[in-house]
Amino acid sequence: MTVLSRRQVLMSTGAIGLAFATGGCEAIQRIIDERPTRRNLANLSANSFEIQVFKDGVAQMKALPSSDKRSWVHQASIHNDFCPHGNWWFLPWHRVYIQAFERIIRGLTGEPDWGLPYWNWQHVQSVPAIFTDSTSPLFDATRSSNNLNSTTFGAANVEAKMSESDFELFAGSAPNNLAPFNIRDAGTKGVLEQQLHDIVHGTVGGPSGHMRYTSTAALDPVFWSHHCMVDYQWHQWNDNRANSNISNSDWITMPIDGMFVDPDGNDINGTIEDVIPLPLYAYQYEPDTIGTVFGIRGTQRSGQLERLMVQGGPAKFRELDSTRIARDLVVGPDTPSTFSLDIPAAAFSAAMAPLQEGRIFLRLIDPKAPQVSDYFVRVFLGNPNANVDTPIDDASYAGSFGFFTAKDGKHHSGAYQVEISNALRSAGRVRGVSERVQLTFVPIPNGPASQTESDPLQLGSIDLILGSMAPLERS
Repeated sequence: MTVLSRRQVLMSTGAIGLAFATGGCEAIQRIIDERPTRRNLANLSANSFEIQVFKDGVAQMKALPSSDKRSWVHQASIHNDFCPHGNWWFLPWHRVYIQAFERIIRGLTGEPDWGLPYWNWQHVQSVPAIFTDSTSPLFDATRSSNNLNSTTFGAANVEAKMSESDFELFAGSAPNNLAPFNIRDAGTKGVLEQQLHDIVHGTVGGPSGHMRYTSTAALDPVFWSHHCMVDYQWHQWNDNRANSNISNSDWITMPIDGMFVDPDGNDINGTIEDVIPLPLYAYQYEPDTIGTVFGIRGTQRSGQLERLMVQGGPAKFRELDSTRIARDLVVGPDTPSTFSLDIPAAAFSAAMAPLQEGRIFLRLIDPKAPQVSDYFVRVFLGNPNANVDTPIDDASYAGSFGFFTAKDGKHHSGAYQVEISNALRSAGRVRGVSERVQLTFVPIPNGPASQTESDPLQLGSIDLILGSMAPLERS
């Protein structure tokens, strides 16, 4: 059994622990410079070291019996058995998941310097070529051939998500029930998960491929490079953008005992706190642009960055009021669906508060995602004519979401949430009385043409959330 230490163990050498313990600045800097680099797939040739080790490691994992915890089948089953989605453990859990996977490949291949390459889908908006060779161990036959939506994954839209400064709005909220700990308790999805991560899964998986479902996603090798990108986004959000994680003991002390294994197949025990600072000592990222920001190592001093990541800070967004405004809506899979909703006068007033202080959200609770789908959904407010051609820079656009849930529908993956502050503000609807506003859901095909009949989306209820950006200590 391996016990995680925040300063030690997750690397194959214990030198990092000694350097931190002795406070040796030169030793720390050397280790930071020498730790394995996760490179951008776009910068790698087919015969590069990173790609060849990736192929070799996956081939060896696939050759292991399923009883071996390092095997491909067992590693994929970890995601099926434990993965948190739709709550604030989404990012740290996947951070340690892909790092444990990375270490297994290093151990099997005997390449301690190998780093898992990431797929920056902002710049390469189709499945990278290394995953499309049918003779390669990185190929998955269930995958869709669709490209990602170029607008959704364009720099402007990615930057809009990366500009969210509140941890819970960016990364996911606390679960609805924190006692006792259950890593899969439903909360509300953050913009990174809902409006980028999930749509990649839905598009690459297509109507019913492995990547489409939480229960099978990790069987597709592209899963690992996709999540490597998500982890890089989180790290850039902390480092280059100086945003802090949440200072909440419930978040940081979540145990991960027995979920992951080390390169020898031994169980890893520890808590979320142990894995948050992994990019500081276990690996580093080859810099690339996310949104409009080019990631440069060391934007924050190491001590300052660790405080942002581990110590964190109070939540910025404070929820003030919640009103249920709709129930049991069904969104068709092929054509836009428009509903008239009563928006309380207080929401209109809040929308006109200074930008980033008064914020209004629609929270879509108990969504029943379609079991078969080849689309994601864009949400528009006050624009019943919105359709697949309506641009996302239209003043009525609020947000989007894709579908990524268990194949059997049993894994509840959290509420969707879209901010309507700007749409209300742009419409100028401040009249001191309740007003009916049309809410339009537009299904966006994942590919140029869907060849599979998709299921509709069922929404349990919609709550209107009024809040403001003000520090609120929740620990």
